Amino acid sequence: MAPPVELREFYQAEHQPKLPLTQRLWNGFTTNPAAFLGGAGFVGMVAYAAKNFKNRKSTASMYVMHYRVVAQFMFIGAMGGGVAVGLLYAAFMGDPRKRNVEQQESKDNMASK
Repeated sequence: MAPPVELREFYQAEHQPKLPLTQRLWNGFTTNPAAFLGGAGFVGMVAYAAKNFKNRKSTASMYVMHYRVVAQFMFIGAMGGGVAVGLLYAAFMGDPRKRNVEQQESKDNMASK
C-alpha cells in the first residue's frame, strides 16, 4: 500500500538538498523584508546605545532599560509596518497568488478555444 500523497510530499520536501545560508537569507529577505529591517534597526539601536554608554546622563540601569524599549519598538514597528503594507497591498492590489491563478486560467481558456 502506497503512503498518502501528503506524506510523500512531506518526505520529498524534507529530503531536498539544503540551500546555502546566503541563499536562504536572501529568500527570507525577499519574502518578508520587514523582519530583516526590524532586526537591523534593533541591532543598530543596541550598537548606538553601547557607543554612547559613557556619555549617559542617568543611571546605568535606566539607560539600558530606555534603549531596550527603543530597540524593541524598532523591531515591533517594522513588523507592524510590514503587516500593514501587506494588508494594504492585498486590499488595493489583490492577492498576487490569486491573480496569477486567474491569469493562468485565462491563458488556458484562450489556448483551448
